[in-house]
Amino acid sequence: MYTFKKRKINKQKLLLPIVFIFILFSGFLFINLRDFHFQFDWQWLFSSSELISPIPEDSFEEEIRESLFSIGQELRDLDLSSEKKIIATFSGNLTVLFSKEKDLNFQVASLQFILWRAKIEGKAPYFVDLRFDKPVVKI
Repeated sequence: MYTFKKRKINKQKLLLPIVFIFILFSGFLFINLRDFHFQFDWQWLFSSSELISPIPEDSFEEEIRESLFSIGQELRDLDLSSEKKIIATFSGNLTVLFSKEKDLNFQVASLQFILWRAKIEGKAPYFVDLRFDKPVVKI
């Protein structure tokens, strides 16, 4: 009876044709595609007039609460019912009037400065009105 011998495949002999085919293929691509300029037009993707954000926008009240958080005092009450002013009540019986017509971040920075100065002087204000050019502070 005749038995078949299993041939061992030499890995080095198999690797050489694969490398040769790879070099030929990459050379072919280089020669044929060197003058090809691929440009993708993204305008069709954003052609809709309204883009919908998955993150809801902060409401006006949330923006105010976030900016007042940096003051360092606990915000107890926030009254937005008036058209021109915002009334904020903090811990320590501090009441602050903000203007809706002015930049809120500037007013918060002014309030931080007023509270810092009052802390240095050792006097705690109970009322601050930031609606005017020169804030009104009652100690």
